[in-house]
Amino acid sequence: MSEIRRKGKAAKEASYVLNTATTEEKNEALRLIADQLLEEQEHLLEENKKDIEEGRENGIEAAVLDRILLTPDRIEAMAESVRLLI
Repeated sequence: MSEIRRKGKAAKEASYVLNTATTEEKNEALRLIADQLLEEQEHLLEENKKDIEEGRENGIEAAVLDRILLTPDRIEAMAESVRLLI
């Protein structure tokens, strides 16, 4: 099974769990996601740097690379956006 199919199947299975979760459970999951983004910030920045370098090597346009570039401010904004969903 290809990675894409495997991930698609996992996402579909996860959707069944989400459909039965309470609002409180969903909100707790969102809190954990926001917290994890901040806790893993250094790792995310390191891995993103590799992605950006690979993109440059493969001729990806600068505008596209800028959209996927992570910075501490962008990660904090992502965490805050997740919290706003609660």
